[in-house]
Amino acid sequence: MLRFSHDLLLDECRTLASRSAWGELRAAVEQWMTVSPEKPAPVGAALVPLYAEALMREGHPQEARDWLTDRDLTVRLSGDRATIRRVANLLGAACLELGDLEAAVTVFEHALDLARADGDDLLLARATNNLAVIASIRGRLTEALGLYSLVVPAYQRVGNVSGIAESYHNTAIALRKLQRLDQADEHERRAAEFARQVKNRRLVALTLVGRAEISLLRGDAQLAEATATRAASELHAVHDPARQADAIRLCGVARLAAGKTAQALESLDEAVSMAVAHGNRLIEAESRWGRAQVRHALGDRNGTLDDGGTAVALFMQLRAEAEQQSVTTWLTERGYHLP
Repeated sequence: MLRFSHDLLLDECRTLASRSAWGELRAAVEQWMTVSPEKPAPVGAALVPLYAEALMREGHPQEARDWLTDRDLTVRLSGDRATIRRVANLLGAACLELGDLEAAVTVFEHALDLARADGDDLLLARATNNLAVIASIRGRLTEALGLYSLVVPAYQRVGNVSGIAESYHNTAIALRKLQRLDQADEHERRAAEFARQVKNRRLVALTLVGRAEISLLRGDAQLAEATATRAASELHAVHDPARQADAIRLCGVARLAAGKTAQALESLDEAVSMAVAHGNRLIEAESRWGRAQVRHALGDRNGTLDDGGTAVALFMQLRAEAEQQSVTTWLTERGYHLP
């Protein structure tokens, strides 16, 4: 096995990141950690965010968080402000992905301070967008929409088209929660247009998930199922397992609405397993909520209570109070009593 210097490794990783070859990047760093003549293998500050992003892209937020936390001192001692800022954003993203929203808020607020101090408009937009996502999860929808209204022009100033697309998609989620479905649909369409401009397949697929949710709310379960199925396939192709799990969840919920109970259970079993495997509490909560409804339809009272109770506990951890209350009320009305 070829041994190479840390500088050559860093150059190779930068090249791989530019091609979004995240699996190859992970393999290169892990090979270095194994074959380096020095134990532990030295890891410079600039390599820290590259490997962390590869872990995130490959669906391993807990590993990314541990990696970043363990190397926090290395990054701070480097004095490399660009790397310090990037690490802060990635750490916040890992916390958000894992559903540790209190930690995520703290990290993103720190990232905002760094962005303002250093004049980093891109980080300012990203951190603000993520704080808006957290506000939306917690039901503070007016606050979320206000923050998103600041994010889009910020991304426009730095010419980040993918960021604009993501902001439109996230805005659509908040609008959908407010039952403003026509506006939500229009925002998903705009998001898809921007995503296609920069050939961002992942974001295009996310807009499909959003539009499937809207179709389901409009009562068109067949269209919702077809759109969610297409989204799941696309997200598998770009290797985003957490969002793929969400699309599969939605496919299951649409199947339940269409009376396809057995198929719905199959989809939701898969969604729960994937969400648990990749540590996404929000998607696990929503998937268990969907599976609780399927199990109730099948007469499985123990399974219904198990999934419903777990969903309530997860929503409580996320402080997603509207969803927590919805599940609790649904269970109570059907004679289920949480311990």
